[in-house]
Amino acid sequence: MMKRIAEGVTKAVIDFQAAYYRLRKKKYYGVIVASSCLAIACFFLYSGGITAFADIQSSATLAETETNNFIKIIGNSALFICLLLFGASQYFGTELGRWGKKLMFGAILGSAVILNASSLRDLIWGNVGG
Repeated sequence: MMKRIAEGVTKAVIDFQAAYYRLRKKKYYGVIVASSCLAIACFFLYSGGITAFADIQSSATLAETETNNFIKIIGNSALFICLLLFGASQYFGTELGRWGKKLMFGAILGSAVILNASSLRDLIWGNVGG
C-alpha cells in the first residue's frame, strides 16, 4: 500500500515538473509571470482597507475560554477511550498488555498537559515575560 502511494506521489511530482518545463520553454512565459505579479500587486493596492471597530481583548478572552473548554472536553473523552483500550488490552496477552500500559501512560501525560493548558500557558508567559 505504501509502495503504491510512493509511486503515485513520485509520478505526480514528475508530471508537475514536466508541465513546468514545457511552460518554461514557451516564449510568453515571462509575460505570463509578469502579468500575474502585476495583477496580484494591483489587487492588494486597490482592494482598500477594512475598518473594524472591536474590543479585541474581550473577544480574545472569550474565544480562548471557549477553546480551552472544548479542548478539555476532548481531553477527557480521549482519556476515557484510552482507559477502555487499556482495560481491554489486558485480556489479550502480554504483548498487547505492554502496549496498553504504554498507551495509558501516554494518555495520562497527554491529558495532564491538555487539562492544565491554561495554567501551563500562564506559567510559560509569566517566565518569558509576554
